[in-house]
Amino acid sequence: MMIPSTDHLIVGMSPFNPRFSASWLAALFRWGAESFTTVDVLHPGEIAASLLIATGTPEGRARRKARQQCNKDVRTVHAAEALSGVSLSRGAPVLISDLIENPDYQHRRTAALREYENNPSFQSACLSMSEAACRSRQRVRGAHDAVNLSRAVSYVIDEIPAYTHCAEFFGYPSAALCYPKNWLVGDMMRSGRTSLEIDPHSSFLVFNPEREDNHV
Repeated sequence: MMIPSTDHLIVGMSPFNPRFSASWLAALFRWGAESFTTVDVLHPGEIAASLLIATGTPEGRARRKARQQCNKDVRTVHAAEALSGVSLSRGAPVLISDLIENPDYQHRRTAALREYENNPSFQSACLSMSEAACRSRQRVRGAHDAVNLSRAVSYVIDEIPAYTHCAEFFGYPSAALCYPKNWLVGDMMRSGRTSLEIDPHSSFLVFNPEREDNHV
């Protein structure tokens, strides 16, 4: 497997996803510590409320549940640190919701939203990812509610700046963002099918400790 040329690994974590257990994260942390100098975690934080609102949860309750899930996931990350013996470089997950007021983040999110509004293929990919995220949440709950995709898509738009410029937002000269499967919207951006800028020092790595066919 090709390893990006960087010292810094950032693990992307999805809320409401049982895959991200303490044992699974611990295995990923151990691998990361063997291949990189630092290991960190990126978590959506309160922006995950969009997924709940899109499937019928009232906004106030959705924001509370997103905060509760975030707190639960942070505890899971700390349990994974204890299991693996690997400490996060930042001490705790970095939350995308904490970047909302950052001017660089806002600029890149505006660019992503503009691309969504003007590029039908990109719009379709964003909607597909948004629906998949909502359906994943519903499977955990055993629910089959209708999905308001126009609301859910803000979750993906919110994530894009952290994907395209992960090194910048972590303050590293370069970094690799790691996730257990390919990111459809990311594939489009990296193949030049959008006008969005991707930081050349921010890489994307697919790695799943449960599988042998890991790849970049």
